Amino acid sequence: MDDLITRQEIEEEVEEINSEPEREILRRIYRKRHNVLLYSIFLFLYTIRGLVKRILNIIQGISFVMLGMSILVYWLEMPGPRTVEFRGPFIIIIIIFIILLCSSVALSWFYDILLFRLSPPNIRFFLSD
Repeated sequence: MDDLITRQEIEEEVEEINSEPEREILRRIYRKRHNVLLYSIFLFLYTIRGLVKRILNIIQGISFVMLGMSILVYWLEMPGPRTVEFRGPFIIIIIIFIILLCSSVALSWFYDILLFRLSPPNIRFFLSD
């Protein structure tokens, strides 16, 4: 009796066999939709790359100039009697400008790396400033 296959078991096997192509089709559709979404994100980010790079370059330039000016003003004020009063705020300002400068450089680099990661495998492109 154990060797006999019931009708229900046969129907389950038939359903599994029939559902495999459907699953494969759904997987292909999902992969295609996923690839189209990634390509759309890539095109959007590549389109606004110039604007993003300009904004980050402006932040870098302003941070660098203000950092240099802050250090220069601190050094020029150092012999004065109020140096101790301004030491804390100057250090805080210098740290803020260093963080802004480093983060804008890092964001610019990460943005380019993100574009390289999102680019389709059959597209080779060169990112210039």
